[in-house]
Amino acid sequence: MTDTTGRSPKRKPLWLRCFQGLMSLTILTVIAACILLAYLYTTSLPLADTDRNSRLLDSQGQVIATFSAGGKESIPVQLDHISPNLIAATLAVEDRKFYDHFGFDFKGLGRAVIVNLTRWDMSQGASTLTQQLARNLYLSHEKTWTRKAKEAIYTAQLEMKYTKNELLQMYLNEIYYGHGAYGIEAASQMYFGKSAKDLDLAESALLAGIPKGPTYYSPYNHMKNAKDRQKIVLDSMALTGKITPAEATKAYEEMLALRPESQRRTVETAPWFRDYVRQLATHQLGISEGVLEHGGLSIYTTLDMHMQQAAEAAVNEGMKNSNGLETALISMDPRNGHVKAMVGGTNYVGNQYNHALATTRQPGSAFKPIMYLSALDSGELTSTSKFESRPTLFHYDNNRKTYKPKNFGDKYLGEIDLRRAIAASDNIYAVSTILKVGTDKVMDLASKMGITSELKPVPSLALGVSPVSPFEMASAFSVIGSGGQ
Repeated sequence: MTDTTGRSPKRKPLWLRCFQGLMSLTILTVIAACILLAYLYTTSLPLADTDRNSRLLDSQGQVIATFSAGGKESIPVQLDHISPNLIAATLAVEDRKFYDHFGFDFKGLGRAVIVNLTRWDMSQGASTLTQQLARNLYLSHEKTWTRKAKEAIYTAQLEMKYTKNELLQMYLNEIYYGHGAYGIEAASQMYFGKSAKDLDLAESALLAGIPKGPTYYSPYNHMKNAKDRQKIVLDSMALTGKITPAEATKAYEEMLALRPESQRRTVETAPWFRDYVRQLATHQLGISEGVLEHGGLSIYTTLDMHMQQAAEAAVNEGMKNSNGLETALISMDPRNGHVKAMVGGTNYVGNQYNHALATTRQPGSAFKPIMYLSALDSGELTSTSKFESRPTLFHYDNNRKTYKPKNFGDKYLGEIDLRRAIAASDNIYAVSTILKVGTDKVMDLASKMGITSELKPVPSLALGVSPVSPFEMASAFSVIGSGGQ
């Protein structure tokens, strides 16, 4: 080609053309990056898995539990309610540059990418705390390039939308510490029976090491592994200047006061009540497990948290030397039948069976008021009706069968009326009453009062030999308390 003067145009030097091309590419890259960051900043993060869990609320509308798969337990706490020892230990072993990076450790990431490309797998990782948080909140733990790309996007969004302290607080409330405990407060309560703010250096180092492998580093499962991991954490703290080598050695040698595994308790409030509501929702209301765990439902209940806490404290105190015995407590408002408190046993971690709903125990003399109400309601007896309290052989079923009950301590009172019989819980009077009234009338009234368990039409029914759940007995006595309603 030639210009208007007939001369060929002078070509730019190669280095200049390369420089201009590089500058153009850089500008385009910066513009694209700015557009991407602006898009990520204005785009909402997806709903976290924990936010999709349905919530259980008490009578005041306060959340008392969530419905989640795998028995997930957590107690969210503020960062200033977590021991500085635990925070320092976690950062030292998991992400030393947490406060300096923008969610990514590019040096470690580059090293991991080279290894992964060489092996053509995803065996190496360099996850920061923010990356781990993004994975726990929004993603699975599968090792694929697609998941890694999503993780990077969510990590950048988290870093843009939250402060470092907020991210650290979220992480410590979300991370898994084994045995169903999510978050540092739940872990601290489970392993040491104390709040996360009271953890000392040795305890903090032990707990900070568990998330790397919650089963492998559990002190309940493998104490040696847990102690080896604790040493790594302490050495990392010493290396970063958070503690001295002498402090690390002293903490490692400290005898840990772990809560005995047999005494581990759930960190949740009203766990048996939560399970009871789950059963009602799935079996009676037809709500699927999937909707219950991921549908974001709010389930309002009649539970009174003050009464529930008092009930749990009473059971813990009364059964602390139970030697394997079980118990149950159910509190019901007689004015409306609302369940106000429910404790299904002595230790939910050790036994999730709800004894408040169990129909395997005989109510004994607690059943007598129901039987006497039937007698009064039918007009067969009055408060002045009398029977002889003495050793008696009763005949029933058209004289084909006999029954000979006894009074406690073989104490007999002679001729007594209904008032005296109730006061003394006299067994002979009770059997005399049910034979006069008829078991069918007693069973019919019991059903109307809320007892759904199968009752046997025998004279010993008057003495409470047919198993009835504590829940049913509370329902029946609520009828008495409400004047028949």
